[in-house]
Amino acid sequence: MIRKGQVPTDPARRDAMRDLVDQRLHRTRHRKTALVVMAVLLTAVAASTFFTTSPPRAAAYCVFSAASFAYLVVVGGAALHRLRRLRDSLGATAQGTDRAAAGNHSARHAA
Repeated sequence: MIRKGQVPTDPARRDAMRDLVDQRLHRTRHRKTALVVMAVLLTAVAASTFFTTSPPRAAAYCVFSAASFAYLVVVGGAALHRLRRLRDSLGATAQGTDRAAAGNHSARHAA
């Protein structure tokens, strides 16, 4: 159901789906940091391969690393977009709504 973005009509299944989507979105909160760390590690390994192996092999490693990283960014972004769209379709949870309202309230008074 998550892959296709289908929203269940049964209230119990909607609640279960909402909880699952919230849990998965919570797990992706460090996505940008993880991608930066991965890019740094891949760059460091690519640089070390240029010093230790033949240039064609190092170039092949760089191409493979760049393609793998690009795949992770694109697929991860699509999954995150799908989860956010499904969260919006399901509606905010009561807890999430309270947090959002508190955030908006404090933001208005801070400005």
